[in-house]
Amino acid sequence: MNKENKSLVVSNNSLPVEMKEAYYVPTGDHVEIGLIWRILRRRWLLMLVSLLVVLGIGVIYQLTKRPVYEATTLLMVANPQSVAANSNDVGLMSDLLATTKNRSVESQILLLTTPEIMNEAVRALGPDKIHDGFNADELPSWAVDVEPMTTKAKKDTDVISVSARAYDRNIAALLANQICVEYINRDLSSSNAATKQAGDYVSSELKSVETKLADARKKLADFKRATKLVAADEQIRGMAVNELSLEMERDKANVELASAGNQANTLNTKLKEQGTEIQASSTFQMSPQYQDSMVAVSKLYAQRASLIQEYKPDSKEVKQIDAQIAETERQMKKFGDSIVAAKVRARNPILDTFVNAVVNKSAATAKVGALNKAIVERNKELAKLPEEERNAIHLTQEVTTLERTYYTLSDSYYHLKINEKSQISNARVVSSALPPPRPVEPNPIKNGVIFLLLGLMASTGAALLAERLDRKVRDDVLVAEITGEPPLAIVPERKALKSKTPKAIVVAQKNAFAEAFKMLRNAIAFNALDRPMKLLAVTSPGRGEGKSTISMNLATAMATAGKRVLIVDCDFRRPSMHKYLGLDNEPGLSKLLKGLTTLDKVVVSTKTENVYCIPAGEYIPNASEVLQTELIHQLFIELSEQYDFVILDCPPCQGLSDMQIISHIVDGVLLVVSINQSIRRSLYDTLFSLKQVGAPVIGYVVNRLELKRTSYWSYGYGDEVDYDPGSENSQAALPAGRVKSKTNKKK
Repeated sequence: MNKENKSLVVSNNSLPVEMKEAYYVPTGDHVEIGLIWRILRRRWLLMLVSLLVVLGIGVIYQLTKRPVYEATTLLMVANPQSVAANSNDVGLMSDLLATTKNRSVESQILLLTTPEIMNEAVRALGPDKIHDGFNADELPSWAVDVEPMTTKAKKDTDVISVSARAYDRNIAALLANQICVEYINRDLSSSNAATKQAGDYVSSELKSVETKLADARKKLADFKRATKLVAADEQIRGMAVNELSLEMERDKANVELASAGNQANTLNTKLKEQGTEIQASSTFQMSPQYQDSMVAVSKLYAQRASLIQEYKPDSKEVKQIDAQIAETERQMKKFGDSIVAAKVRARNPILDTFVNAVVNKSAATAKVGALNKAIVERNKELAKLPEEERNAIHLTQEVTTLERTYYTLSDSYYHLKINEKSQISNARVVSSALPPPRPVEPNPIKNGVIFLLLGLMASTGAALLAERLDRKVRDDVLVAEITGEPPLAIVPERKALKSKTPKAIVVAQKNAFAEAFKMLRNAIAFNALDRPMKLLAVTSPGRGEGKSTISMNLATAMATAGKRVLIVDCDFRRPSMHKYLGLDNEPGLSKLLKGLTTLDKVVVSTKTENVYCIPAGEYIPNASEVLQTELIHQLFIELSEQYDFVILDCPPCQGLSDMQIISHIVDGVLLVVSINQSIRRSLYDTLFSLKQVGAPVIGYVVNRLELKRTSYWSYGYGDEVDYDPGSENSQAALPAGRVKSKTNKKK
């Protein structure tokens, strides 16, 4: 195609704005908004159907989905940081508190979701209610949700929400409440069992200490009677008191050591049963940090034993050492947690208590060692005293120690008995679940938004898929992309014209249809500036794409410019020009080529001034052979000398070789591409076939483009146009709704 023609057409300032937009050719990855709009307008029905189908599915889902109700019970759990034992109690009480109270919120959430709790709750509700609430004999996976409550000010709180879902609102509330009840009952049962076990142990120890105390008192009384040593001086009493304090501390440490050892062994046995056994004796000692902490604890306990000999246990100096010991034991627990976390990956609530027991056992071992060392040193000092005084001090210390131990165990025993009768759970219900007034599923707003988005996605995908699979040319931009050139003219769709066969126009009128052919006439005239352009062949990729209409109206447009134009119907297989112009098909070009008639007899005048026509005539089976004869070459040369312009209405290119032959006779070839009619593959093949023979293609015309823009139709066209009511061409040329007679105009 001629590059100069492209620039002339595109830069023509007389074109309407809509026409200029239609000539735009996108390049690269650029996507024209107008093209997207045209695709959406073209596929709106498919998109609407797709959207309605998805929305219909959403409505069916909303109507058929069984309502699910959710009820929530709020459970407040004990904070492990607030649980502490009395410093004067034996280690057993601390261990008991750790076992029954020291549980984190995460641990209690795990315990709440155990199968045992769920099965107990299901048994309590009964099979009938479970079937009514879930339409099944077991709880589905979505039935229960347990999670900690959070607030804006605090991420984690001591409140756990237990949410239950069911098809029945009452069942949902009953299930949430029953799960909490079963957890509280099981927790109380476990705590009572631990308290009873501790009470039995203290009771046995109390009986043993009572027997030892009676023997010690008897020995002291016998010794005093035998030695007649009734009272010692202040020094002996002070040394006895100091050694007594050390003995008591050691006895207390021994009790703590025994308790911690028993607890660690018991918990390790449980872990072994669960498949998560931890060898504390080897695992913990492998950590250098843990060993350093053990040495530090031993030194601190040695310092404490030395201070006790000079200060009271509640003195400032002793309390400072106690604080350092507590901090060091906390570090030991931290190292122990890291070792267990590395060895056992699964979360297990027993692990926390197990680590505490191991750390307590290690600390008690260090404490016992330090106290034994201090007692040995104290005994060395006592060895310097007379034997009778030493014996008196030892017997007095033994009695005093056993008395204090007896009183301590006695108090602990009664405390355990009271705790056993008045045990409270780690959790309590702060808000019971009530039957919810509305279901949480299905949510009409949420589902509506989801299905609306899905519908939009489906409709867009359907439009893009249909556009991808579409074989026809749907817009002028696609034609420009295929051909690589802008069109010479764009002819709008003729649906707006009032005529059954709106083929001819009166170009003197002012409408978009007529202006399109004036543009085409000007574009061809611009091509004629570079080379002669008297013989023009008009063709199309396939049948029914409007090439005859384009030929006829182009001839009319040229005739109005003062040119003598001849239309030659070269389609011997399906001639149509004589029908559009209201002429007889005989005699025609076929008889002229056979020598059965003369040129002056086949050329006929039309209703349009300066427009003449040679019909095709009768059917010729070997049309391609006829077109290759020298006679038709000479005929077209003669016709080009007699007329200013000769337009050849040629057969389509797809599947026929006629156009390849004719292209060597004419000065130019005009290709007609019809919107919604031309096939993309046919257009590619047509361009390829014409390029193969070197056809002088001057450009193409986009036919039947829908220009439904109000601004375009109102651009100087319409009401001011006068027409002759008796003229069929005039009537057919005007857009629908724009016909206005002179009589009506006068009125």
